Amino acid sequence: MIKEIHWENFSQKTFYAIAKQWMLISAGEKDDYNMMCASWGNFGYMWNEPVATILVRPQRYSKKFIDKNDFFSLSFFNDEYHYILEHMGSHSGRNENKMNYPYLHALYDEAPIFEEAKITFLCKKIYQQDIEESHFLDTNLYPKYYPNQDTHTMYIGKIIKILEKE
Repeated sequence: MIKEIHWENFSQKTFYAIAKQWMLISAGEKDDYNMMCASWGNFGYMWNEPVATILVRPQRYSKKFIDKNDFFSLSFFNDEYHYILEHMGSHSGRNENKMNYPYLHALYDEAPIFEEAKITFLCKKIYQQDIEESHFLDTNLYPKYYPNQDTHTMYIGKIIKILEKE
C-alpha cells in the first residue's frame, strides 16, 4: 500500500539516499516515458515551497522526456532493489524500452511512479538552467566534472506529493 505523507512530516537521510542509494528520475506520459539513475541532486525549501533539484546531462535519453513534460518523479528503493538502479544507470532508453523492464511495475500520477519504490517524490518543474563554466567560483570543479564540456541542466521541481510504501 502506498500512502501520501506531508513534506513537514518527512524525515529521511536524503544526503545518504541520493549519494549512496541513488534515485530513479522518471518523466513522460503514461504510455511513453523513460527513467534514469542519478546520484546528484538535493532537497530543500525555496520560494516558499518544498523543492527537489536534479541535474541531467544533455546526452541522457531521459532529458527529452524531462524537457517535454511538466512533471518528473524521484523514486528511492530499498537496498534489495539496487540492481534495478544499476540497470537503469548502465542502459539507455535509446537501446531498450525501459517501460518493459520486468522488475518495475509502473503506476502513473502526472509522471511515472513505481510500486517497488519505498519513497517517491512527485515534482512539478518550476525552474531550469544550464550549468555554465563562467559561474564556477571554484575553478577546479569545471575541468574535473566537465572535461567534455557536457554540462548538466539543473531542474528545480516543486514537490507536489511524497508517497511512501507501507
